[in-house]
Amino acid sequence: MSQASQDRWEQVDPVAKKVISHLSTRNRELKYEIISKEYAIKTALSMLSKCGGDVFGYAKEVRLWRWGWVLSTVGPYVSKKTGKVTSYAHYNRNGKYIQRCKEGDDPIPVSTGMVVTEKYFRWSEEEEDFVPIPYEELVKKKLKVKVTKP
Repeated sequence: MSQASQDRWEQVDPVAKKVISHLSTRNRELKYEIISKEYAIKTALSMLSKCGGDVFGYAKEVRLWRWGWVLSTVGPYVSKKTGKVTSYAHYNRNGKYIQRCKEGDDPIPVSTGMVVTEKYFRWSEEEEDFVPIPYEELVKKKLKVKVTKP
């Protein structure tokens, strides 16, 4: 600890020092609980897979989250100053702005955290975990079902 840090620590109120110490301990405990939970889930998934069980059903039941690829939605961008549509933009699943685009542009893949489903993930025997479907495949799937207006 540097001298400046040590001097600041000495100036902290004794009650605040106890609270900081308690919170530091609690944060370590929470981190350990998160690691333990992930280990338990991974073990359960591995056992289910080896027994021929439904890993996706289990993931849905425990609401297991992983990072995967989802296609954006293209929609009008409304200017905050004028309140009028000024352009079009890509938005994520929660409606958050990603980037500007042109009307009619194809959706782009967006990395996002979500509950594991068969639509966006595959079960990997080697890793004994879910892996996201590559975004190239998502784009191909989306383009196959694209409907054009006459």
